[in-house]
Amino acid sequence: MKPLVLLQSRSSSSRLPFKVLMLIRNMPSIIYLYKRIFSKKYLTYVLISNHKDDEFLSYILKKNKILFFRGDLNNVRKRFLDFTKKLKNNRIIVRVTGDNLLVDSKLINYCIKIFKNKKKLYMYLDNKKDNLPYGISLEIFRLKLLRQKGIKSSKSDEHVTYDFKKKSNNFNLKKFFIKKMSSLNCTMDYLEDYIFLKNHLNKYSINTQWNLLCKNLKKYKIKKKNKLFLIIKKK
Repeated sequence: MKPLVLLQSRSSSSRLPFKVLMLIRNMPSIIYLYKRIFSKKYLTYVLISNHKDDEFLSYILKKNKILFFRGDLNNVRKRFLDFTKKLKNNRIIVRVTGDNLLVDSKLINYCIKIFKNKKKLYMYLDNKKDNLPYGISLEIFRLKLLRQKGIKSSKSDEHVTYDFKKKSNNFNLKKFFIKKMSSLNCTMDYLEDYIFLKNHLNKYSINTQWNLLCKNLKKYKIKKKNKLFLIIKKK
């Protein structure tokens, strides 16, 4: 049975609204990321919300013939559980988020191989322990772990794997970089992130390997008090 890669995304981000539709290499960032992580070695679905804010996102996914599922907006864990309810407990699930654009299929397949060899229930990338830029992130777990009883915290509802045991479960990918990388950022949370990533990623092929994209990252300032006001110009 092939592993299942679930790309979690939504339009209603409070810090950078509709960032999944912002253009990278002349395509919505969600399409850019999907093309980077797609592989025949696993199945890939995009998990979005059933809120009206994601109507256009669902249209974009349909237009690009991308498999997706719509579920609960705020309870993301429920969204995962609803989508996987017919699957077996032992199914391997890879969780990726839509704001981490440098992740690719090579990294995912590499981590899946480690996960299978280690025979653990859960493993994750920790940017400090693995010496990775913030934004090189993914988690792999067996579905039965997500279904375990006793997980009722609001943090788990929002962050899905919040209550999973983190100690000694990171991938330990320190071999990829000699210099310290954990102080660098490549996630897309704020407007400055988007501006930097757009300029950075537009210089490279969409298939450029993740660690090569990380080599030329640099620090930049973020104004967390930016306020964005969006207007619908055309339906």
